[in-house]
Amino acid sequence: MVDAKLESMPLRQSCLLFLGLGGVAFLLSTVGTPWITRTFEISKTSSMMGTGALLFAVLTIVAAAMYSHEGRSFTWSEIKDRLRIRNISRKDWLLVLLGVLIVDATYIGLQFTAKPIAGLFPAWLSDPYRMDTTLDQSGDYLGLVLFTGLILFNVVSEEVLWRGYALPRQELTHGRDTWWIHGLLWTGFHWFKPWDLIALLPGALVYGWLSTRTKSMIPGLVLHIGLNGLGILLMALRVFG
Repeated sequence: MVDAKLESMPLRQSCLLFLGLGGVAFLLSTVGTPWITRTFEISKTSSMMGTGALLFAVLTIVAAAMYSHEGRSFTWSEIKDRLRIRNISRKDWLLVLLGVLIVDATYIGLQFTAKPIAGLFPAWLSDPYRMDTTLDQSGDYLGLVLFTGLILFNVVSEEVLWRGYALPRQELTHGRDTWWIHGLLWTGFHWFKPWDLIALLPGALVYGWLSTRTKSMIPGLVLHIGLNGLGILLMALRVFG
């Protein structure tokens, strides 16, 4: 059954949405993070968490505004239907678990490309993404809880906007080509950290393929948690180490 309220998303609009919000992330990282660090005299890591939370709030607000613009109500049944929050088959679950391995392996395996690419850019651009490697996080249980909450906020906000809201509209425009177009655009959203694009691209294509195959937001949530959860694991090792 075709959703009468659902309109196709032209490529130009997709580019504006993905790359434009990447621009918001760029401003928050290059202007917001240093300003918070100087003003409140806190670590760069804490500042990044603050600007990250603001970015994810922006993504959530944009998704809610565009959802409302379609004339939809904020009832759970309509939200669930529009964002395609639906279960998937056992076979697709196996593909999603394989996808987690591929996404994590390709991202980690391609990290060697990040350092030389970052070196091509001025410090004012790359510095906000260089974490405080000397920061002692042993026993920082509150920090771990806050960081975990931030990661979950990140996953939910992005999946609601990209795979829940945007992808179904892109499918009406691009048909069978949606998976790779969506994957390229989602990679492009991360242009505010260009050294990460090569490592992100293979996984982004997996996100697009599994999401269009299953017509569900669930694969994206699982893949995203599987990748971003690595950050939680690393911090937990430092906190409990």
